[in-house]
Amino acid sequence: MKNVSMTVNLTVTPRREDDGVQYQCAAVLNLEKDPLVFPSQPLNVTVHYKPFITEPLDTKVTVSEGEDLMMNCSAQGNPSPQYKWTSPDHTTISDSSIIISSILKEDQGQYTCTAFNNLDQATRNVTVTVTACTDLVVTPASLLVEYGDPAEVNCSIPSKPETDYTLGWESKTSQPVTDTETSVMWKVDSLTNWEEADGLQCFFTVGSTQCQSNVTVTIYKRPDRVTLSSVPDVWVEGDQTELWCEIENVGPGRNLSVRWSRADPKHNNAFTQFSETTFPDLVNEMKNVSMIVNLTVMPRREDDGVQYQCAAVLNLEKDPLVVSSQPLNVTVHYKPIITGPLDTTVTVSEGEDLMMNCSAQGNPSPQYKWTSPDHTTISNSSIIISSILKKDQGQYTCTAFNGLDQATRNVTVTVTACTDLVVTPASLLVEYGDPAEVNCSIPSKPETDYMLGWESKTSQPVTDTETSVMWKVDSLTNWEEADGLQCYFTVGSTMCESNVTVTIYKRPDRVTLSSVPDVWVEGDQTVLWCEIENVGPGRNLSVRWSRADPKHNNAFTQFSETTFPDLVNEMKNVSKTVKLQVTPRREDDGVQYQCAAVLNLEKDPLVVSSQPLTVNVHSGQLPLISVWGVVGLLLVTTVL
Repeated sequence: MKNVSMTVNLTVTPRREDDGVQYQCAAVLNLEKDPLVFPSQPLNVTVHYKPFITEPLDTKVTVSEGEDLMMNCSAQGNPSPQYKWTSPDHTTISDSSIIISSILKEDQGQYTCTAFNNLDQATRNVTVTVTACTDLVVTPASLLVEYGDPAEVNCSIPSKPETDYTLGWESKTSQPVTDTETSVMWKVDSLTNWEEADGLQCFFTVGSTQCQSNVTVTIYKRPDRVTLSSVPDVWVEGDQTELWCEIENVGPGRNLSVRWSRADPKHNNAFTQFSETTFPDLVNEMKNVSMIVNLTVMPRREDDGVQYQCAAVLNLEKDPLVVSSQPLNVTVHYKPIITGPLDTTVTVSEGEDLMMNCSAQGNPSPQYKWTSPDHTTISNSSIIISSILKKDQGQYTCTAFNGLDQATRNVTVTVTACTDLVVTPASLLVEYGDPAEVNCSIPSKPETDYMLGWESKTSQPVTDTETSVMWKVDSLTNWEEADGLQCYFTVGSTMCESNVTVTIYKRPDRVTLSSVPDVWVEGDQTVLWCEIENVGPGRNLSVRWSRADPKHNNAFTQFSETTFPDLVNEMKNVSKTVKLQVTPRREDDGVQYQCAAVLNLEKDPLVVSSQPLTVNVHSGQLPLISVWGVVGLLLVTTVL
């Protein structure tokens, strides 16, 4: 019952929750009424414990490719823990946080957070999945569906994510979805909702990431009818005309255009597009429409018989859908246009027959009439004039006409006669080496194309603008000019010619007369030789023989003439030696002989005479003995 001193112990097992707790013991005297308590001073307790991870809470993280990822690691422990992160490639980051900017697919995998102190360490694994919207596969990527047909599109992902996800469709008619499969099908039995073309979308949601893939849906509807008409039904050249294309119940309006084509029978009736009509006001119209479209055209005569066609064109993704109207056959009325005669001037020779045809293109087919210079009218497409005369020339008018208008073509007819061709001078006599010229002319210039000119061996002057043309040479030395100088005049199909007689002559260089023997003997045949050098032309040459008797005033009198039949075609110069046999008479003693080269020209002959030859005529023969006596004397002399 006395006082005591006591040391009392108590065994406890610390917990991490006890860190910072105060302990106290108290001596308690348990008295009758109330205990008497004597507490100790509090004892502050520090408890060391190994770390335990408190964050991150999620062991799976899904993030979209390209996003930034930050993960924090926290733990409780005493002493306070340190941290490190280990990435899938075993890289270590000594920090409580890890940040990955613009994360890529290759960054996904298991990341480990480690918290440690001197007692122990704790780890937390986090599986990071990086999703990409490219993983979302839509098949087909676009859809072309005829109105009312069935349609389906599949949407899939490569593999099932580790975390919760949703894969599904957003559309106006059907929203299939899955959170267990890797694909989901959007399907309709009959696609009749035009608005599906505006909002079909596959989506994939995993964690905070959502990917979408829009499907291009084109719903199209062929037109119920495409009809082409025109106002008016019969076209008139130059009058504005409307083509009307009526298209019923076609869609979608935003894909519609109208193609205008035509086919020409002259080009195998192949249709060729010449215009297109688009509809900017329908650019947002996804439903079906009905349209009446007009096109203004200006008919040409070339369009007569052409076929027109319009087509409703749905400009779809790959190939346009074209639905054409029935061809519209076009009749174009147009005023006549003259196609013949092509020549507005006609030249014909007097006495020939002339026929002119008139032709024209027009619709309705034209009628014809000809009006002659004397105002006579012939209701025909042709006019015929037999054995035309000068008085028939003048202006002829062809008129082609139909119910729209008329067209005319004037033809000036010129009647020519070859007597109109004038050559001055008509013939030409020119000495060899002299200049020469001849003019050729017509009375007036023809209305149509013509040619006036010369044909010759040395010069061919010509004109198609003047009424005369001169043939001219400075020195005429070509003997052949005498054979072919001709003026011609050509107009239309008529050709007139006028030949010019050209005579080129050349005086002889020399005319020489001689005789054999030199001394004539009465009764002995004697030869006179006349030598003529370089005279022409040969065909005009003759030799005149004359003599003059001193008993008759020495007046020369022609007694013979030599001609040359062998030179009848010789137009060039010649040289001739001509002989004439004579039998001397005693009366000829003292007579003079003469020969002359004679060029028989057109008007007057040109005569060039030799020098006179005076003749001595011995009467009878010398005595024969006298002759031999002389010979003997010569022989004797020679011998000596």
